Amino acid sequence: MHTTGMADEPERGSRAETWRSIEKALQEGKPKTAADLLTGVERAAADEKAWAEVARAIATRVLAETGDRAPDEPERLIRLAAAIAPAPLETRGVLQAIRANWTWHYFLMNRWRFAQRTAGAATGNLADIDSWDLRAIVGEIRARFAEALATEADLQKLPVGDWSMLI
Repeated sequence: MHTTGMADEPERGSRAETWRSIEKALQEGKPKTAADLLTGVERAAADEKAWAEVARAIATRVLAETGDRAPDEPERLIRLAAAIAPAPLETRGVLQAIRANWTWHYFLMNRWRFAQRTAGAATGNLADIDSWDLRAIVGEIRARFAEALATEADLQKLPVGDWSMLI
């Protein structure tokens, strides 16, 4: 159960403590509590320009919001794609890499479905991804990885130590 004021916890205590609370909430099957805490972490980390932590909070929030879904459903991809556009510019390359990996994982979970489909017209809309054919999903995976690497020079400038929580 969510208690009032928990979303403000990152400002009151250390974010490390809040991350432990988030992990505990997720382990206890309380995704709403975790998502509320993550919103506060995301805001506080953005204020401090802790971009790796912002990216982690965004991705973890998407996982918490979709935790009640089967792992072979596309909802996680759809929500992450929607979260990337308003995310701080400094986090987008990493979030795009996460999206590429999640798209690959979605394909692996559903490979048998894609392999059995005849070629069809893919809309390019993620909401329809579960009806795409093999060529369309492989094209999407390639596009996501290409997009993640499009800012290669910017990615190479990122201090690896700052991003260790995601690596």
